[in-house]
Amino acid sequence: MACVLALAVLAAGGRAAAQPRAAAPTPAAGAADERSQYQRHLDNGLMLFEEKNFAGAITEFRAAYRAEPKASPLINLALTFKQLGDYPKAIEQLRQALDKHADTMSADDQRAARRAIAEMEALLGHLSVRIEPASAASEAKLFINDEERGSVGQPIPLSPGRYLVEARLDGYEPAKKTVEVAAGEQERELVLVLQPTAGKLSVASASPQTWIEIDGVPKRQGAWEGLLAPGVHQVRVFLPGKPAQTIAVLAVAGKTHHVIQQADGKLATDSPLPLARPQDEKPAVPAAAGDEEIRGLYGMGMGSLLVLEGSDPVMGTDPGSPLRLKRDAAELPGGAAGSVRLGYRVATWAGFELVGQYSDLRVSGTYPEMPASVTYVVRSIRAGGALRVLLPGRKWVRFAGTVGAGIAYDEVDWLDAPTGWNGGDGLDGFGELDVGVELEISKVLLGLVLQNVVQSTKGLDDIEGPRFRGTSLFIVGPALYAGYGLW
Repeated sequence: MACVLALAVLAAGGRAAAQPRAAAPTPAAGAADERSQYQRHLDNGLMLFEEKNFAGAITEFRAAYRAEPKASPLINLALTFKQLGDYPKAIEQLRQALDKHADTMSADDQRAARRAIAEMEALLGHLSVRIEPASAASEAKLFINDEERGSVGQPIPLSPGRYLVEARLDGYEPAKKTVEVAAGEQERELVLVLQPTAGKLSVASASPQTWIEIDGVPKRQGAWEGLLAPGVHQVRVFLPGKPAQTIAVLAVAGKTHHVIQQADGKLATDSPLPLARPQDEKPAVPAAAGDEEIRGLYGMGMGSLLVLEGSDPVMGTDPGSPLRLKRDAAELPGGAAGSVRLGYRVATWAGFELVGQYSDLRVSGTYPEMPASVTYVVRSIRAGGALRVLLPGRKWVRFAGTVGAGIAYDEVDWLDAPTGWNGGDGLDGFGELDVGVELEISKVLLGLVLQNVVQSTKGLDDIEGPRFRGTSLFIVGPALYAGYGLW
């Protein structure tokens, strides 16, 4: 009979190439198919088995068994699984045939089935899988070669071969390993560690009609439980027509937290507050923009009204009693200046800049025994560098101070002077100190400072008439500037 032929092949270890049973003739085209549903599925399975379409054969044999539960389809399934090298499933089919349908098997069939089971069991190895953490083991699903298998912790019988073992659970990164199983191995243990990727939150409201929202998304009424990405989330519960209650919770990967609506309607949670962390722990977020240094180029233009102080050119050759200029009290000794500054802010509070300035300063007066008034003009082109200090550096209004030095090219001319009085020129050094306040509005810089310049006159030569005798010029006055910062 068909069962005996199939069992003979199984018992022989698959050394004979035989089909489970002889196929029935296929009805001619157009002829009525009088075969039963059971027989049609069984014949289809035999044909697919001959074509080595084992997946299709398995489907048809199972359909035949559903049509008529008896031993023959199960024995044919066992032979198919053995051809695929899946001994545990082949053994399972034979045991089912013996346990449930032995009355449809002859004594020889039963002996052959038990012999085939014993031979295949000798080839099995056993794998035990342990999943960590233990709290996730009971819910995790175990897959072997992408097929869901038995419960975690129980030894799994496998045919000799190489397997991809994988554990899956929502809220965790899948854990997978490849393992080789040899015949006769017992209790080989494989450990799979699941890494959490989400936290779990349970929300219980005071009324079944209360709506629950998570981050503005309605979930359900009464109670809700689900996974949340790590981070801060807003939980909101409300009854239509009544004030809503909101609480912030911190979802931590691998942790379960709860939100409960109390009798007074307020929400309570065992989730840590978003800022509750050890004082010595470094924050996980980048530094705030206010903690970063401010750096960048800047430029500005400045206009100044300056007064010339210090010693004027003197007449006479006697160093002890020179003839000094008596300034005209009706005129302010000084003039105006314009400057351009280009700098780089190297820190929030400081910057370095290049300075270029032109000034035109005039002083009028009379010398003894010269009733006519004379005027001398000092024109200067200054170039140098400076350090700029801003305190505090982040405020929109702040102290601004500049200290710098450089080289000045000076020209001195006489106006309304006697014949023979000629001016001169030369290079001298200067120092400058500016102090005042600065406003910054959308990176536009506006400032008011008091400008102070000390300038040497030792480099002036070729002057005919009253001369500067190595004295210094003190120049002071208010200045306004406007500029823009590229930071």
